[in-house]
Amino acid sequence: MKTIYSILNAAMLMTLAACNDFLDTTPKGQVIPTTMVDFKGILIDVTPASTAYPLANICSDDVLYLNPTANNVNTNAYLWLDNFYKESESDNAWNDTYEAVYNMNVVIDNIMEATEGTTEEKQALTTEAKVQRAYMFWYLQSLYAKAYDPATAATDLSIPLPLKPDLEAL
Repeated sequence: MKTIYSILNAAMLMTLAACNDFLDTTPKGQVIPTTMVDFKGILIDVTPASTAYPLANICSDDVLYLNPTANNVNTNAYLWLDNFYKESESDNAWNDTYEAVYNMNVVIDNIMEATEGTTEEKQALTTEAKVQRAYMFWYLQSLYAKAYDPATAATDLSIPLPLKPDLEAL
């Protein structure tokens, strides 16, 4: 009986040892940034949310739609209703902007380990990523939170500010 358990344990250990190569492979169609070119590609791939999703313009006094439903406008946002989106709809301004924040956090946390480039170039990309992340936070704050009021600043809620590329960190 001990022999059978020993053989089974040895077989399991050999099977588990064979899995190391699987974890070392890069998934098809995915890039794990390791070079300066990879990190620059992440920075260049950011679309300013304010141009891609005109939610702020729809909610402003600058826009007048005589028939908002005919113009394919978010009618709930245009009319300032409580909920701009139905439960089945996604808010692209929120989702895509936080995706850009995540990408900037990846650059900020990992650029110094890039395999090429000088320290000055890496610091310049870090600064650019921080500026883009700050812009995205400002944009989200402008859309989803109250305006700053010194009297209520200690109790007013705002937006999440993830500073690490960890989806579970908040």
